[in-house]
This record gives sequence, C-alpha cells and structure tokens, in this order.
Amino acid sequence: MCSPTAMLNDGALASSPTIISVSGASRTYPTRNGGDVVALTDVDLTVHKGDVVSLVGPSGCGKSTLLKMIAGLVEPSTGAVTINDKPASAGRADCGIMLQSPVLLPWRSTLDNILLPVEVLRLDRSAARARAMDLIEMVGLRGFEHKQPWELSGGMQQRASLARLLIFEPDVLLMDEPFAALDEFTRERLDQEVASMQRRLNRTIVYVTHNISEAVALSDEVVVMTPRPGQVVDRVTVDLPKPRTPEVMDSQEAVALVAAIRKTLADNISEQQL
Repeated sequence: MCSPTAMLNDGALASSPTIISVSGASRTYPTRNGGDVVALTDVDLTVHKGDVVSLVGPSGCGKSTLLKMIAGLVEPSTGAVTINDKPASAGRADCGIMLQSPVLLPWRSTLDNILLPVEVLRLDRSAARARAMDLIEMVGLRGFEHKQPWELSGGMQQRASLARLLIFEPDVLLMDEPFAALDEFTRERLDQEVASMQRRLNRTIVYVTHNISEAVALSDEVVVMTPRPGQVVDRVTVDLPKPRTPEVMDSQEAVALVAAIRKTLADNISEQQL
C-alpha cells in the first residue's frame, strides 16, 4: 500500500509523463527438483520522466529481478512492463543498465570500453568518440582513457562503467547496486556524481540499493519491497532540497525519512516471519 505522504505527493510526481510502467508483473523461476520459486508477485509501478526512484528491500526480495524485467533481460511470467509505451526488450537504445560489477573487457582500453555500446548499436563512432572524451572528463578519468581495466582502481572502473552507460544517451538508466562493493567514501563520491549528472542531463533513473540512506540521498521516491515474493508495500516521496548535501542528509527531515523506511522494512520482515 502507499504511504499517506506518497499518496499526497503523487500528483507532483505525475506532472511529468510516465516513462516506465510495470503492471501486475510477477516472475516465477523453476527449481532443479521440478518446483517453482516465486520471486515477484503482482508488482505495479510507474516512474515519471526525470525522476530518480530507488528500490529497497531485504536480500532476495526481487529488486534485481524487477530491474532486469524493466531492462528486458528477464520476461515477466505475468503482467506487462513498458518503457516509452513500448514493451521492455533488451538491446534498445533508450534504456541502459549498470551492474554491481563494472564488466569491462580486459583487452580494451578505458576509452574503447566506453565506446562498446556505440559499436553494438552501430552509432556514429567519430561523434561518439568526442562525446566519450567529454564523459571521461565528467567522471574524473582524464588521463586514464588509454589505460587497461587492470590499471584502474575499483572506483575508477565503475566510473568507466558509468560513462559507458551514458555514451549512447539512453532516456532510462537502470543501476543495480553499482557502488555496493566500494568503500563508503568512494561510494558517497560516486553517488554525488550520479546525482549531479542527473540534474544536468535530466535522465530517469531506477536505482537498486540495500542502503536506505543512499536511497534517500539520491531519490525523488523510494519504493519499499517486501521479502520474497517481492511486492511493493510502500512508496515514499523524498521531498528534500537538492543537492542532497551532508547538511541536508543530517537534517531532522532526512533522518525521519530514513527511520520511517527502516521501520516499514522491519515491520514487513517481522510479519513474514510470524
């Protein structure tokens, strides 16, 4: 169910056109012994153009499965998922996904890894190369464009992965715990870069995280999911000033939002265990 805050503010979110629509979606996986595991059930979700929406929930609740359904990498067992009013499908130019691992090709330089989607989508390489150099500057990798992945730190590899995601200018950016493996300081810096990039480019972002504070710091809305089978139990509007500086995140309003989301998660985990 939606929280009162989310319901009151939904009109504000809906002022922009819907870019992602998930309707009655479920996903069931077969097991080795012939049974089934229900990962998601009856998920409804809308995301409006230019919004940042985070998915939070306990491990195994289907957050990544939902993100992959939006990306078209996993088909829903029931229901429908659309982006820009077209069924979700892999390989489309208006949607890109970034995973927890940077997945850089070890035999390609930073620049050539960033340009990989240009080759896959058969875009103009000369124009893309100039854009790639701008992105390298934007993510702080100037001077490392000709380095191999093994010559980059974990944070730098993720910066390269972020630039690769942006090179073909997708409307929708799907990010599956992209900085979870990094130290807290590096993760916070990259989160700030993502937020700054989103404000400049006005991209729509769906972001999966286990970190409630990170979700509040990045998002216009936090979607809270139940333990498996995952469902949307709450949608919390984050009405805090941007940029979300440390001072903003230390405010009573931000602390209260984090606490409320944590309580919703804890209450639903307890209910499932009764």
